[in-house]
Amino acid sequence: MRGYEVTPDGKAKEKEDVIYSVFELKMKMIDFQSKLIEVAERLVELIGKTDGISQRSIDYFLIGTKLRRWPSEAFLNFFKVIELISDTFRSQLEKELRSKIGDLTSDEIQRLSTRKRLIIVACRVLGVDYDLRQIQKLVDVRNRFDVAHPSVGPRFNRKFLDSSRKIAREVLILYLERTHKNQIF
Repeated sequence: MRGYEVTPDGKAKEKEDVIYSVFELKMKMIDFQSKLIEVAERLVELIGKTDGISQRSIDYFLIGTKLRRWPSEAFLNFFKVIELISDTFRSQLEKELRSKIGDLTSDEIQRLSTRKRLIIVACRVLGVDYDLRQIQKLVDVRNRFDVAHPSVGPRFNRKFLDSSRKIAREVLILYLERTHKNQIF
């Protein structure tokens, strides 16, 4: 008999000799998402004292995870994780701009410090293991997104949302490791 099982990444997979009703399958998927949220909350406990950026980033990630039924809202929360953390690398971007173009004024640096450049620098410094085009796409989609009218914004397919979540997760974990390495365990 053919049925479905829930894989470790939370997807339904058809399999021989497994019988799950649609209800059972949905319950298993909800259980998997609950476990993911529990792990993230446990991470907060392990870290103990966190700085404001870490705590807010964790909060946005958890909210994004809970809002997966509303992809546009989930995306905004995952993007906010990346944006908050990348803001901490503003001085690094300024140093890089000054090293490439020596005589920049403060106004010029501010105009050149785009969100995309800032996120790319942050991801590079943290060692985020993703194709630069994926990260650029996140920023481009966010720039086209209408916050006041999220239903008017871009449509998100599951693959793009999963990619956004994975990048946000990696940025968050690498940032936490970098800033709280002595507090974990």
